[in-house]
Amino acid sequence: MKTILKYKFLLSIAVFSIFTILSCNTTNQNKATTISLDSMNAIYTRDSINAIADYDTEFLGEPLKDSVMQHNRNVFVINGCAYCHGLYLKPAVGEAANLLNSMIVATDKNGELIKAVLKAGIPATAKTSPMPQFSDLSEKDMDALVSYIHYTKTEELKKLAAK
Repeated sequence: MKTILKYKFLLSIAVFSIFTILSCNTTNQNKATTISLDSMNAIYTRDSINAIADYDTEFLGEPLKDSVMQHNRNVFVINGCAYCHGLYLKPAVGEAANLLNSMIVATDKNGELIKAVLKAGIPATAKTSPMPQFSDLSEKDMDALVSYIHYTKTEELKKLAAK
C-alpha cells in the first residue's frame, strides 16, 4: 500500500511540474489566454489548465501561492522527504523524526545543520528509522529543502498558535 501511495504522490508532483512548465511557456501565445493572478500576468494553455485539474491535493496539499515555495515543496516531495516526514513535517505513521519538534531544525541557522544531516544521514536508533544520506543533492536542492522546512514549520506553528 505504501508503494502505491508513494507512486501516486510522485505522479501528482510530475503533473504539477508539467503544469508549471506549461504555464511558463510564452512562445505559443496564439493558443493561450492571459489572465491576471494576484497582479501578475500568467499564461495558461489548455494543457496547463488540465494539469491543474489533475493536481492531487489529497497527497500534495493545496498548491502554494508562492511559486518558489511550491518549487521547494516539490523538491521535498520528489526526494522522498514527505514520504517519511509528512508534507507538513509531522509523520502520520512510522518512525521518522517529527521536524516540527526537531532540535536540529529549531537550532538551524542558514541551513548548516539541516544540510549536514542531509549529507551524512542519521543511523537508526531504538525509536527512529535510519535516515539515508542525500549527499548527491545539489546545493540548490539542499537550499530548497531547508527553505521549505523552515517555511512550513513557521506556517504550522502559526496554525497551532491560532487554535
